[in-house]
Amino acid sequence: MAGRRVFILCMTAFGYDIRVRDAVERIGHTTDLMDERTGNDFFSKAAIRFGLIRLMPWRLRRHVDAIITRIAAFRPDTLLLLDPETITGKELERIKARFPNIEIVIYTWDAFTVKPIGPRAFAVADRVYSFDPGDCEAHPDLHHIPLFHDIDSAPGDEEMPKEYDFSFIGTARLRRIRTLARIARQLDAQGRAYVFHLFSLSPLHSLIYGIAARLWGYRAGLSRQRMPYAQYLDITARSRCVVDIELGKQTGLTMRTFETIFSNVPLLTTNRTVERYEFFDDAGIFLLDERAIALPPTHALSPPDLSRHFAKYHIDTWARTVLDGKPSNYFREDAPPQPVLAKSARPG
Repeated sequence: MAGRRVFILCMTAFGYDIRVRDAVERIGHTTDLMDERTGNDFFSKAAIRFGLIRLMPWRLRRHVDAIITRIAAFRPDTLLLLDPETITGKELERIKARFPNIEIVIYTWDAFTVKPIGPRAFAVADRVYSFDPGDCEAHPDLHHIPLFHDIDSAPGDEEMPKEYDFSFIGTARLRRIRTLARIARQLDAQGRAYVFHLFSLSPLHSLIYGIAARLWGYRAGLSRQRMPYAQYLDITARSRCVVDIELGKQTGLTMRTFETIFSNVPLLTTNRTVERYEFFDDAGIFLLDERAIALPPTHALSPPDLSRHFAKYHIDTWARTVLDGKPSNYFREDAPPQPVLAKSARPG
């Protein structure tokens, strides 16, 4: 269905809010975009993440009032709520009461162990999607649509010159520091080139992660600066292999997965769920066991060819699928069972 007015609520992070907005507009809709969070400073993010925002009802109410004002001015057909952590069931009920004819679509790219969606949000939403197949299999009202890539065109036959054997660019986490330190020791011993860039969200995080880095011998350094997206894609294309270390208790594939394999670069990942997907055999994906790290040799890192899957996993197709409510099947016919996560919290 083309020509809708879509109001997008999404956190401001890594520019994905802008890319989603642009994709929705490219497929023929009119949009308005607003930050789902009450603020993007460190203290606002911490208050939201740890639930302290609920102790400041006046601030949350003021934020919802601002959303309602924007919706009233824009008059959308659809509210697209992406990865909510501020706007939950109670707030959605307020919005639906004010605009009873609005369609509400929720998509989350965090596992429910990180950001659970309560039953009130399910009750008020028309459709709820998740990138996490484990959560979808545990909840009958949750439907699976994986994340996407935002690469303009499929890479041609001419390969980008390689400067690095391995790379990792992402947000700092303790598990990532420990695993990257182990990988770096092997790469140093083998004389192989690599670049690791871990972004620390705050001075406090930098202090904690700096101590952990020294304890585990991680010497690649931490940064308080986000790497520009264009530079990230350039380093990815100039790597022979990209490392992917998903967050714990998550089965959904990261954005890094799609940005890597659709740049025709092999992937070394800790997420075994990737074996279930239809593109696995074409994608040059290696599985990483963090307990006994074994890195693929250079001669095994040949560029994959995912040209036949390129359009299906593009952000424009993702936007069309989420808004039209017609997800595809993304798994192989002989897909292995969904990995079970120990002590994994489930929705509802």
